[in-house]
Amino acid sequence: EEEEEEEEGSSSLDDSSIASRIKTMAQHLMKKQTEVDRVTAHRNALALQLETEQRAVKSLEKKIRLMRANPDVEYYRDRAKAGEKNGDHSISIRNNGGGANNAMANAHPSVAKAMRFLDSFSSFISVMLRRNPAARLFFGLYVLMIHLWVLFVLLHFMGHENADHVEVGHSVLMPPGGPSGIVTPPGV
Repeated sequence: EEEEEEEEGSSSLDDSSIASRIKTMAQHLMKKQTEVDRVTAHRNALALQLETEQRAVKSLEKKIRLMRANPDVEYYRDRAKAGEKNGDHSISIRNNGGGANNAMANAHPSVAKAMRFLDSFSSFISVMLRRNPAARLFFGLYVLMIHLWVLFVLLHFMGHENADHVEVGHSVLMPPGGPSGIVTPPGV
C-alpha cells in the first residue's frame, strides 16, 4: 500500500509539476508571441516609413531635375498650389513655349544669362516677401521713405531760382543768343 501511495504521490507530483511546467511554457509562449507581434508591427511601420521617404526622395529628385531645366518653375508651382488651396485655378505654370522663354532663347547667351539672373533674383525676392512678414514691413517702409525723399527733393527745388531758370520768352530748346549762339552783352 505504501508503494501504491508513493506511486500515486509521485504521479500526482509529476502531474502537478507537468501542469506547472505547461502553464509556465504557455505564459512564456504568450510573451514571445506578443513580442513577435510587436516586432512585426514595428517592422511594418518602418517599411511604410521607408516607402514614404523613398517617394519623397523621388519627388525631390524630380523637382531638382525640373528646376535645373527651368529655374522659374518652382516659384510658379508654389503660386499654383496656393491658388488651388484658395480655390483660384487661374494661375498656371510657364512652360517652354512662353513669351519670356522665347525672348531668352533668341537673345545673346550673356543677355539670356543676365535675364535668368534677374528673373531668379526677382522670384527669390517675391517668395521671401511673401513668406516673411518682417521683410514685407521693411520693404514697405523703404518704399515709403524713398517716396518721401523724392517728394522732399521735388518740393524743395521747385520753389528755388536757379541759374538754369528759363525766362519768359526764351525757349528751352533754343540757346539764349538764338540759333547762332552769339549773345550780345546788355546795353549794346
